[in-house]
Amino acid sequence: WKDVEFKEAKLDVPKSAYEAVSAFANTEGGYLIFGVRKNGANYEIMGIADVDKVQNDFISTLRQKEKISCTIDVQESLKTVSGKNLLVFYIPEAKRQDKPVYLNGSIKQSFLRKGACNVKCSDVELKRLMNDASRERHDSNTLDFDINKCFKSKDISWYRQQYEGRVENRSYVDLNDEEFLFQFGLIRETSAGRKPTVASILLFGQYGYLRDVL
Repeated sequence: WKDVEFKEAKLDVPKSAYEAVSAFANTEGGYLIFGVRKNGANYEIMGIADVDKVQNDFISTLRQKEKISCTIDVQESLKTVSGKNLLVFYIPEAKRQDKPVYLNGSIKQSFLRKGACNVKCSDVELKRLMNDASRERHDSNTLDFDINKCFKSKDISWYRQQYEGRVENRSYVDLNDEEFLFQFGLIRETSAGRKPTVASILLFGQYGYLRDVL
């Protein structure tokens, strides 16, 4: 469902297959299966008439920079079901730095996987992908807030209880709250002293500080 899509592709690779590649690469990866026709809730094994042609067309197109923005390390396999050939391609999730993966030289042709659908990215989703692709993730950026005022201590206390309650976790019970957050990168050293990250405010911020971030 979320991580599998079927295409008939009996003779040629359909254009919509590349939208699926973009969507899987921008989300969590998934399987693209050629040789199966979907009709509503029903699936029919059609097979592929010329396996070599369809395979070569698909793989060679994925290596064209003008078609897709980055090289996708596709894993492929040939399956035979009821005497008919199917091509199975696993599309891995792209590296953060390579997102958004887009088509035809246009960043507006970026897709995400939502349920069983490939959906074109909104402007907000594109901005999020591009922020995450920068050297540092957006939520690791620091904010010019006073770490002695911006946090809800009861929220940090609750989280620490949950953390220490898991036997596989390394214990930080001897650290104060500031040092605990520093160990997890939620507080970072800056030229102006220790400052909270966006992530720390989203998790533990007092309402006024949280509102500022949002």
